[in-house]
Amino acid sequence: YSSLQTLKGPSSGKSFTDFDKVGFWVTTTGGKKVGVFADRCGDHGGGGFAEALVRDAAGRLVFATRTPDAELQAIVDQKNVEHPEWMPYFHLQDEDYRTLKHRVARAVLSGGEAEGVATLEVAVETLKVAEFLTDWLRKEVEAG
Repeated sequence: YSSLQTLKGPSSGKSFTDFDKVGFWVTTTGGKKVGVFADRCGDHGGGGFAEALVRDAAGRLVFATRTPDAELQAIVDQKNVEHPEWMPYFHLQDEDYRTLKHRVARAVLSGGEAEGVATLEVAVETLKVAEFLTDWLRKEVEAG
């Protein structure tokens, strides 16, 4: 499922290799298994939708969700009409980024932590996991 693409940057002209699709399974020490599959280029309209599917051990779908839902899609569609020159995913993520910026600004002003926002420590650890997975997945893809 995983694949890499090498493309040239539009302004720099430099080659850059990254995953366009990635998929892997994680098994916990307790024997639970979860699959992660992402396709960064599968949304040909560029709107940035996201979908999560949960399957049981037999592969049966037990839960599915997708964003945007119908209500958010109506808002995104209106913003696309109002600002057609903007990238469509900007409209999808607009409210989330506003919320994030307000929470961080409030935390900075109060000297506290931003509600519901990862700390720098959590972010660093997450990037460590991402770097580990990137190296491992790259080797798996290149090995065929």
